[in-house]
Parts: sequence; structure tokens; C-alpha cells
Amino acid sequence: MRKLATRTIINALAISIICLTLINTHVQAQFVLKEGEVLSSDRNVYKGASPRIRQHLIDKAQEDGDITGINNNSVFVIVDDVISFVPVSSISGLDDEKMLDVIGNQVIQDVTGIDTITYQQFQEAREVSEELGVPISELAVSAKASSLSPDILQELETIAEQSGIEISNLTSLYENLGGLEQAQFDAVTESIEEMIESGFADEVNQTLSQLAEQGLLKEALEYNSYEDCQNQGGSNCDAINDIIGDGPDA
Repeated sequence: MRKLATRTIINALAISIICLTLINTHVQAQFVLKEGEVLSSDRNVYKGASPRIRQHLIDKAQEDGDITGINNNSVFVIVDDVISFVPVSSISGLDDEKMLDVIGNQVIQDVTGIDTITYQQFQEAREVSEELGVPISELAVSAKASSLSPDILQELETIAEQSGIEISNLTSLYENLGGLEQAQFDAVTESIEEMIESGFADEVNQTLSQLAEQGLLKEALEYNSYEDCQNQGGSNCDAINDIIGDGPDA
């Protein structure tokens, strides 16, 4: 009877351990992060960084003008009070020009709220506006064609032909951008230009090269943050953090 009771207790403990393991596995599965997401200390998942870190980076940029950097395995660019994050893994291996295109696209999408717009389209629209001396809001010819002069309409048709963009798509772009204030246009342009002139692409590539030289690049790109690396059992979290930087606590 005593052996039977002992065996029953052992079986019950085994079942409990199995149940706890399954529960823990389920909980862990719920915290699988997508590229660019981080698990904050408040146990919520955010894109790029937690609200506290976002505000910290914005405040720091306003204090010392440092509008670009690397935080939680993402590069960031700040335009006024809008901060954009691009996972390092998505730009690894790109040359400087392509890297800046990817970052610029994310910046203009975050500022405008238009997921399909590219930084190149933004630049083209701004150049046309300045060349014609017509605010972009008035270049929405599908809605305001009657208020534009024949000369400007002709110019727009020429631009559409040269760019290979159908006039309807071109005017749709202008309509989407028409809600931005001139100050926002200037802020985006200045931030991107500063990012380019500061050699930020070279800085990112140097960081990636340093990780590669120490055999840490592959592991670094697997995690979105220092905490993520630790939680998933990374073996070189401290070494990676020393190179790429993790910013303040999440």
C-alpha cells in the first residue's frame, strides 16, 4: 500500500510538471516577437522601443541634436516628435544608397501616415512644388484642376510622362501629401539630409562589420533587444550589447 501511494504521488508530480511545462511553453509562444518588436519592462510589446524609450530618445535629440542612432537592434531617425525605427536585420548587407532608401521610406511613411509612399516620391513632389511655385496641396489636380493654369497642368503631364507615373497616381500622391504643413516638409528634408551628411550609413555598416569580425553578427540579428537576447538564452548578449548599444532600460 505504501509503495502504491508513493507511486501515485510520483505520478501526480510528473503530471503537474508536464502541465506546468505546457503552460510555460504556451506563455512563451505568446511572446514570440516579430522583426523590429521589443518586449518592454512593462511586459507589453512595442515596435522599435517602448513609449518611455521613445520619449527619452526624442528629448535627447532636442537637447543635443542627435537625431539618429541605434537602439534595441534598430536604427532610429527623429523628425520633430516622430521617431522611426528600422530593424538592423532589414538593412544588413545593403550598400549605403539602398540603406538610406529603406530608412528614408520608413521616415516619410511614419510622418505622413501613408504606408505606400516612398522618400523618392516625396522628394519628387517637393521639387515639383518648388519648381512650379505651387503648394503641393494645390497640385492635387484631380480635385482642383479647374483652379490650375493650363501651363501648370501641362507641366504636370510632362512630369507624369518623364517619371512613368500615371497622372491619376501622381495626383493621388499630391492629394495624400497635401495635408502636410510646409514645416513638416522642411523637417523631413532636413532630418534625412542630416542623416546622409553625418555619414550615418557608414556608422551602421561599421557597427555591423565589427559584429561580423567578432563572429557575433548572426546572433545579433536574431534578437531585437538585450533583454530579448537574455530571455531566449543568447550566449553573447553582453558582447553584442557592448558593440551595438541597447540604450536605457526598456
